[in-house]
Amino acid sequence: MKRPEGFYFTNCIYLSIPLEELEILLGDDEKLLSMTVSLMECEACGMPGSSRELIEIFLDKDQCIYLVQSCSCCGNGLATAYLDTTDLPEWKGTLLYLLRMQMGLNSLGDE
Repeated sequence: MKRPEGFYFTNCIYLSIPLEELEILLGDDEKLLSMTVSLMECEACGMPGSSRELIEIFLDKDQCIYLVQSCSCCGNGLATAYLDTTDLPEWKGTLLYLLRMQMGLNSLGDE
């Protein structure tokens, strides 16, 4: 299990996909993403995240997931949550595929 290193935009890659779609593509039957969303809180004021629709998804170098949202309460911080995918090899493969597809690297000969 990996510990979160803290969310920094420069250390992560934005995954351009809605949270609901990601839940379907990952086959999240155990609702791990939903539970992670419920843990989101602002680093500045400690208030929870406000809306699932405003959540942005970022991946670190190990395909672990950061859920990020601007805080609607204080407006100064980010509400974040972290999901370690170390023990979820199927998810890691799907996330890597989605990331490569986003970057246009999934066709033959692009590697």
